[in-house]
Amino acid sequence: LAVTTPPASPGGGSVFSTQPVVTIQDLGGNTATGSTREVTVAAGGGAGALSGTTTQTAVASVAAFTDLSYDKAETITLTFSTSFLTDTTQALTVSVGPAAKLAL
Repeated sequence: LAVTTPPASPGGGSVFSTQPVVTIQDLGGNTATGSTREVTVAAGGGAGALSGTTTQTAVASVAAFTDLSYDKAETITLTFSTSFLTDTTQALTVSVGPAAKLAL
């Protein structure tokens, strides 16, 4: 597995501005042809919660996540996994999101 598009976060609680894309690869680092495995993502190293659709089915060996978000401002590690392959990780710093309301 390889993260081919790393995620980017606009702020805690918001959907990632760039969603992660993971490619299923062979031992040589080449995209495997035609894999339709399910790829799952989990967050670790933080106190918050990862939300959204955390399992995607690969299409032509590419799993594209579409609605992930994380609810706290902190640095986390996203771990992507699928059966019979080595997991891959991606660090992500979730920043403070925009103010939800202004109180006077």
